[in-house]
Amino acid sequence: MNVLHISTPLSWRGGEQQLLYLNEGLRKRGINSFVACPKKSVLFRKLQSQKYPVFPINIKYEYAPIPAFNIYKIIKSENIDIINYHDAHSLSMNVILSTLFKIKIRRIYTRRVDFHIRLASPLTHLKYFHNLDKIIAISNGIKKVLLSDGIPDEKIEIIHSGIDLERLSNSTDTAIIREFNIRKDEIILGNVAALAPHKDQVTLLKAFKKVVTKIHNCRLFIIGTGVERKNLEQNIKNLNLVGKVCLTGFRNDIGAFYKRMDIFVSSSYLEGLGTSTLDAMSCGLPIVATNTGGIPEIVHNNENGILVNPYDDKGLASAIIKLMQNKPLRMEFSKKSLEIVKSFSKEKMIDLTLQLYQQLKP
Repeated sequence: MNVLHISTPLSWRGGEQQLLYLNEGLRKRGINSFVACPKKSVLFRKLQSQKYPVFPINIKYEYAPIPAFNIYKIIKSENIDIINYHDAHSLSMNVILSTLFKIKIRRIYTRRVDFHIRLASPLTHLKYFHNLDKIIAISNGIKKVLLSDGIPDEKIEIIHSGIDLERLSNSTDTAIIREFNIRKDEIILGNVAALAPHKDQVTLLKAFKKVVTKIHNCRLFIIGTGVERKNLEQNIKNLNLVGKVCLTGFRNDIGAFYKRMDIFVSSSYLEGLGTSTLDAMSCGLPIVATNTGGIPEIVHNNENGILVNPYDDKGLASAIIKLMQNKPLRMEFSKKSLEIVKSFSKEKMIDLTLQLYQQLKP
């Protein structure tokens, strides 16, 4: 079986990591898996460094015929059976391929976000309803959104994202303790996410302001990069949280931060599933998170964490304080996180995806 994956983001986020896991796993299982993505993307560099076959494509604009023709050439040269689009931008190529070229091929789109599809445009309607065999939803939360947008139930397949359960197991926190002068008695909160509006770290900062008025020996580390950085820096100043909140930017030693965290906090108002939360769970962390998207499928309220409503800084602060003041409860949630996360391995994700490919293969 020959499979072609299409991805357009230049940056490195959870979706790109999932594709890297999937490509590697498929090739280990004897599948000829190929990736087409921008030459300037992080994914392209990682695939090249691991000596996996990768084709450079440049999809600046949706529905552009030239990149669609380049994809068609890859399909013909590699005798592709299945094409898997990994983001909405790349899915636009399917409309052009279906219109211009007569090819017998199965087409799949992996949906990783839980915001609604804008169906006002006829082209957008074509993108999601025309010549698409299956949509992989990475959570039940995403499936519900797709159903409400009119996607037929039989077209949707739920395959949860998966993580490498052992990736962070040998991490040590000695270096970051030195770097950030973290004291033994400090309670460390962590948030690992893109600095993007839907991750809503502004609400997290407002909540943390309420936390530090009651509990002083704590710090918040927000790990990630993105367009919201300047806004978050200004909020930190306005809330007098300088010295209490650290925006670390991108880090290669993410495991060290998970190792030192006492509580992981996710404040998103939109979240497909949350692989950084899964990573935190694999490190045995108790979770405070928003009850949105696919989060309730991995964070079970009052079992391995506490769920609060999106945008609710008071509720978020209350949940954080509850865990900070109750170490036995943190330990209980920690054990449960380690149990629950076993159901979200990358191996399971790869196997279920391969099963779907095999069912659809022409």
